[in-house]
This record gives sequence, structure tokens and C-alpha cells, in this order.
Amino acid sequence: MSNNHENDLSLGRRYKKYEGAYNLAFAADPDTQLRRFDEMAPKDDQQWKRLEVFRGNDREAYHAHKSNPNDALVRPTEKEQRMWEANQADMWRIDREPSFGQHAMTNNKWFDLSLEQRRGESTQKFFHAAEQRYGGDYEAWAAKAGNNVVAREDYLQTRAGLEIEQRQAAQQQKMKEAQAQEQRAQQAASVQPTPQASPEAQEQAAAGAPRRTRLSLLNFATPEDGIAQLHKEMSQLPAEQVKQRSEQAEVEHQAMGKGRTEDAAPRVEALNAYHAEVQEAQQQERRQRQEAPAQVETQRRTYQQ
Repeated sequence: MSNNHENDLSLGRRYKKYEGAYNLAFAADPDTQLRRFDEMAPKDDQQWKRLEVFRGNDREAYHAHKSNPNDALVRPTEKEQRMWEANQADMWRIDREPSFGQHAMTNNKWFDLSLEQRRGESTQKFFHAAEQRYGGDYEAWAAKAGNNVVAREDYLQTRAGLEIEQRQAAQQQKMKEAQAQEQRAQQAASVQPTPQASPEAQEQAAAGAPRRTRLSLLNFATPEDGIAQLHKEMSQLPAEQVKQRSEQAEVEHQAMGKGRTEDAAPRVEALNAYHAEVQEAQQQERRQRQEAPAQVETQRRTYQQ
């Protein structure tokens, strides 16, 4: 239960006014620890979750907060605030008898259901089915209940409410398991080689070595290596796929603000020519440095002769 209480207000003080209603609503709870209101119950106790739902459906609590919003004792939790707003927009129909054709349990304030869920066809069917499931147990339960006995209608609503809690708990557990499974799958995918990886790349991944993806190759290899690798990959593809890759590369090139690739061709040619001239000058310089010692040695031998 989400709490934004101030001044360390105890949950017992906040929900004490609902003690009688709670004891009646859950007198048939098989869990003896949850049958009666306990103001000393721990913060994660199911009792407080039930009371939060009930207060979210309490119009008096809503108006008490509206009248004195600075009073921390009447301030709502986040869930209660959402429920108050929904009930206010719904003109607090939850305070009235269910509409014609709706089950008597529809407006039970202890049920943690949205207004849409309460009136939905599937929920109405659930109410009828719960009444059939638990209706035959009432006489036997009442004979053993002693001082905890309540009317048949209250007994049926309690059992239906407990089933709603159980279903919601099971659903939340499934969601947690699904999230955990998804996280494990993502972690496994992050360390496994891609299906297109070569056997050498898979061996490197299994050994914990860095994987050389296409991105890492183009970023860190020499231009010649990158072009050779790209040519090797492209040569193995069907013509249609090569065309698709070329078109995609054109789109990406323009998306980076570099214009059309064909417009860049003259600049690329000029740049290639410049690099060729620089490379030729460097090679010429290396040849001269290599030839200089040989010329000195020839001159020394000629002088000695």
C-alpha cells in the first residue's frame, strides 16, 4: 500500500473509524488473524490494503479531506486519491443500490475493483458463480461460527471478496514471474552471439572475448578492412537484398545531414586524389632515406680504391 502520511501517523489512527465495518465484513475469513481489526498490525498486513480500498470508496472521507486538506490525518494515499476522483466523477453511485439487472455484490465497497470492472459482464458472471459456489456452505459454516456468525448475504460477499484477493495475488505473482523471465532472457541475449555470427565469433563470445559486430568493425578497423568485409557480406546476398541495403544506406546518409551520396562523389574523388599524392610523397621520402646510406657506402669504396 502506498503511503504519503505525514508526522508518522499510525495506520491505526487513520482507519480506526472503520473497525466495526471491518469486523463485520471479514468475520467469515478463514484466517483468524485477519477477522478482526488490529491497530497494531504491521504495515504490510493485508488488513491495511482492505481498509485502503474501503476508504477509497468512502465519500465522507473524501469530503473530510476537501474541507481540511492540510490535516494529515485525513489526507489520502495515492490509491485512495485515485479512487475518490473516480467515484466523484461517477457521482458516488457506489453508495446506492445496484442498477436493475446488476448483482447485489456490485457496489460492495470492500472489493478492490475499478468501476468498469464492477459493472462488466464478466464480473457480474463471477458474482453469480461465487454465490452458487459458496451458497451451499453457509449452513455448515454458521453452525461452527459461534459468535462470528453473520447473515448469509454477508458470508457470501466475504467469500467472494477473498476469492478476488486470491485471484489478484495470483495475477501479480504471474506478472512478477513474467518480468523476471523477460529480464533473464534479455541478460542471456546480451551475452549470446547473434544467429548470424560466424563460428569464430561464437567461440569468442563463449570465451568472454569482445564480439566484433558490424558496428565495431566499421568503427575500429581500417577503411580497407571495413570495405573488404562489407564487400564480402554483400557478395553473398541476393540482388534484391543488396538493392534494399543500398537504398537504406542512402536514407541513413541523408538522415545524417550529409545530402545525397552521388553529390558527395566529386568531393570523395578529390579527397582520394589528395590522399594518393600524400601517400606517393611519403613513399618517395622513404626510398630516398633508404638510398642515402647506399650512396655513401659506394662513394667510400670508390675513394679507397
